[in-house]
Amino acid sequence: MSLQRVLIVEDDEEFAYKLEQRVLKGIGDCTIVKSTPDVFYYLHFDPHVILLDIHLLNDPVFESTEAGIRILKKIRELPPPYRYIPVIVVTGYSEPEIEAQCKELGVNAYFRKPVANEKLRDSVRNILDQWNYEKQKQVRQEQERREQEQRKRQLVDHSNVILFLAANPLDTKRINLDREFHDIDCALLGSEFGNRFDIRSFGAVHPSDLQGYLYRYRPKIVHFSGHGSQSGEIILVGNSWRSHPVPLDALSNLFNILGGGIRCVVLNSCYSEPQAKAIAKYVDCVVGMSGAIGDDAAINFSTAFYRALGYGSDIETAFKLGCIQIDLEGLEEKDKPQLISLKCDPASITFVKRD
Repeated sequence: MSLQRVLIVEDDEEFAYKLEQRVLKGIGDCTIVKSTPDVFYYLHFDPHVILLDIHLLNDPVFESTEAGIRILKKIRELPPPYRYIPVIVVTGYSEPEIEAQCKELGVNAYFRKPVANEKLRDSVRNILDQWNYEKQKQVRQEQERREQEQRKRQLVDHSNVILFLAANPLDTKRINLDREFHDIDCALLGSEFGNRFDIRSFGAVHPSDLQGYLYRYRPKIVHFSGHGSQSGEIILVGNSWRSHPVPLDALSNLFNILGGGIRCVVLNSCYSEPQAKAIAKYVDCVVGMSGAIGDDAAINFSTAFYRALGYGSDIETAFKLGCIQIDLEGLEEKDKPQLISLKCDPASITFVKRD
């Protein structure tokens, strides 16, 4: 075990020296202080255990007969991690009420002078061994977390980018866009081939953002989550963060020019079927909604849809499973999602191949 820091609070210099040389030598790197100001200065160096005398002569802050108790109370009032520093009391006081106070304040051990060196040494060693165990555990957990993140980064297939675009302008009803992204992401992470998808999320999308996102990420799937107008337009964020309906022809023309690698578009917004039909002239498969659809139905559909893709299903199967999930939840909107494919068979399109 490496040396840990021990703070000795003791006004008897000879006794403090004996503690350092006879009890703590080889197991702790000791600092000796004898007054309240020094105690709270050295707390900033994160001692792993404090050996505290109760009676400190000539303390400049507290009465000497109560200095140790007051110091202990102040430590327990500090924010973490300082309030949790283990404290061992080593004192010449024998009053039962003093010992009771110390135990109420959570001291780890209470010794009266003279104290057997081995008992005190064992108490300090047990505390430091526990600290060392917890520290090593934290290090192992952090190392495992980093290794998992590194493996995840290495395994992610950036060729299957899902571009998740969301908009909830200030003058529209609040919908749970964060939950939809969260549930989709979890569904992919939990699926067999979820690491072969790279989902990128952007909220408060403006019309001026669209071309840049398509250029930058070259997605295979574009997913829009938000509101739609009854005339079929998706609604983005415009001036003053208010609604900006996007003309049907404008959006479909954008996919005509920049949608060469896109295999699927999901418009998870109300009344989006007309826009889906316009985009389907240029993209293999498009999902739109035939009317108004509630949050729960929309989220259940998209979660099941992407989970199926993450298990290697084709688009047609994933679409059907999305609709079935709405029905399983008892929501009477299973017929709202519409899959439109004018260029190819959606059952022939998958994004992962089993090894």
